[in-house]
Amino acid sequence: MTNAQTVTFALRNPPSPPISDLAVKLTASPEPVVSGQNLVYLVELTNLGPNPADLPVLTVLLPAGTTFISCATHFDATCTNTSGTVTGKLTLLGLSTISGSISFVITVRVDAPAGASLQTTASVTSARPDPNPANNSASVTSSVVAQVFFGNVRAIGAGNSHTTSVRNDGTVWNWGVGSQGQLGDGTSGTALNPVRAVTPLQVLGIDGVDAVEDSNGFVLALKSNGTVWGWGNNFNAQLGDGTGISPRSRPVQTVGLTNVKGIAAGDFHGAAVKNDGTVWIWGAPVLTGGFDLITTPIQLSGISNVTAIASGSRHLLMVKADKTVWAIGTNSMGQLGTGNTTNSNTPVQVAGLSNVVRIAAGEEFSVALKEDGTIWAWGINFNGQLGPNGGSTNFSPHPNAVQVTGLPGGLTNIAAGNAFCLALAGDGTIWSWGDNSSRQLGHGLGSFVTSTPGQVPNFGNVIAIAGGSHHSVVLKSDGSIWGLGLNLEGELGDGTTNTVAAIPIRVNGLLTVNSPVINPTGGKFFNSVNVTITSPVAGATIHYTTNSSDPTENDPIITSGGTLQLTNRTALRARAWKPGMFPSGTSFAGFEPTAPDGPPIVYLADNPPVPNWFAALDSILRTTDPFLVVNPTNLLKNPNDPNTRVVIFVLNLELYVGETPAAVTINITDANGGVHDLPAEDVRPIPRGLGFAQVTFRLPNNLPPGTCQVKLVAHNLTSNIGAIRITQ
Repeated sequence: MTNAQTVTFALRNPPSPPISDLAVKLTASPEPVVSGQNLVYLVELTNLGPNPADLPVLTVLLPAGTTFISCATHFDATCTNTSGTVTGKLTLLGLSTISGSISFVITVRVDAPAGASLQTTASVTSARPDPNPANNSASVTSSVVAQVFFGNVRAIGAGNSHTTSVRNDGTVWNWGVGSQGQLGDGTSGTALNPVRAVTPLQVLGIDGVDAVEDSNGFVLALKSNGTVWGWGNNFNAQLGDGTGISPRSRPVQTVGLTNVKGIAAGDFHGAAVKNDGTVWIWGAPVLTGGFDLITTPIQLSGISNVTAIASGSRHLLMVKADKTVWAIGTNSMGQLGTGNTTNSNTPVQVAGLSNVVRIAAGEEFSVALKEDGTIWAWGINFNGQLGPNGGSTNFSPHPNAVQVTGLPGGLTNIAAGNAFCLALAGDGTIWSWGDNSSRQLGHGLGSFVTSTPGQVPNFGNVIAIAGGSHHSVVLKSDGSIWGLGLNLEGELGDGTTNTVAAIPIRVNGLLTVNSPVINPTGGKFFNSVNVTITSPVAGATIHYTTNSSDPTENDPIITSGGTLQLTNRTALRARAWKPGMFPSGTSFAGFEPTAPDGPPIVYLADNPPVPNWFAALDSILRTTDPFLVVNPTNLLKNPNDPNTRVVIFVLNLELYVGETPAAVTINITDANGGVHDLPAEDVRPIPRGLGFAQVTFRLPNNLPPGTCQVKLVAHNLTSNIGAIRITQ
């Protein structure tokens, strides 16, 4: 058998090997990047199937001019660097529908000089064949720019993950999160992807501003003409514009306020003090009790001669001309300073305080600065915000003011964050105490809580201070702004997020592009709608998507002022880029095609004098027919166009986005058989009108007297026919 023939068996139709469609996504931040700054690459690997991928390998080629610092990844993966080539490895990458994607976070230091471009490429392979190699690689280019700083600032405010400033020219600039419209940029993003600005972004549509108050998702601004404006969260009417709409992502005026000299913002309310010493409040009724929102400002009774105000979360402090302090609102922690914990819906005097020149309020505590330079505090002391004499650091109320000791003499100002305090000394130094969990006190890496005031070391020439939720903001005499503490959403303005600053860092001068304006702003449309996208920043390039994904620089470009015609359901997003600036937030508008449920129905009059008589009114005199084409008794008519306007009431009618009243036609057959097709001049829903719309049209010239047959045409549908009468 040693010479037996060898036989080889093979399948006639061998099965195809298992395949895996791997995709790689690569992004870099910040963009642009400053020489000497860290640059972070986020690489996401996704397996689109249909089979798990065996032994996937990621390769990232770092550009010249960078130095590798670190790589962080999933616990099942490894990540190494060899001479600028980063390699990530996995044993198995499951399907994205089951296990999602695997991320690699690579941090490098930028050594390249300003003007350089850093191109990075990432690619992925595996032991499986890949049916779609086009998505196996991705690249990103980062621009290196020179370091510049934001300046020429005269006023500051700090809120919840958000910072606001006023420049010397009266313009307003802010940065941080914009999820409730508090960036004033016309957009808020989405719940899963809120808009943010990591460097200063101008609030368009407002100027001449003297002061700002930044709070819980909204901002109030006091203009030099004594009016108050606001933007951001308005769910509790805290903007005072007469509505309860959230958010208002552009500045709106607080109704009816003039001659204002000071403003304050709580978590859900706003307040103002006028030149005459009266105090006005609006928003959630946390100060006065009750259940109804205060949509426009009302005067606070029981107090006068007020010179300054400050708002905490749900309480308001007021200093009178006699330098006594008064308070109103919730008092569960003794923050009203009355010696008890009873809430008060009328102003009550803070016990034992006199000669007060400055006040500040935190979440549930209050602070006052006296003429002699001493500081006094009362309320909750859980984080030591009442200072060394505050007693136990627990949730017990402290309703009596105690002096904060351990401070230098000559203090000139105070500020309060959520649970910490800042004090400004006459020599321009800052002292701080209370909550330090996010290093917002500037004491370095010390205790998370301290009741003993400490100086921010090696930092002076400060002229203004502000406390936010977990960050501090300071303004120096040279007009520069510096930040401390939590930088989760870019609230420190240095171009980064998800960091903590234990020492002051300066706000970046590389500005952020304003978000593109999408008009109309979304909604239902009939047949088609034309949508215009415009950038407020000259020279910016707009990229857009229609598939719900955030735009990148690889997506289509539209010229500013350009128009898209939409005919299908579309989730439109737009973002703008400009060299030397941080890219804008993403503007979003959703559009959906629709059609009426049925033809419009014009409401008929009760007990009509003629059959099918429409319930029609003169739009000015509100009288019923018969109508004069020109009514000489109507003294309110337009002398240049005196023809009577008639109002009818219609069901199953609304204007869709992109439509004007002219989309509705009123067809009149007059008493002589003449036919008149008239465009509607106004179409609007009737508030609480059970679905009725009010349609206004102009009677044509030379309309003969008698009974007219009238019908309405909209969206290719015709209404019922009714009558109106014309007289001479």
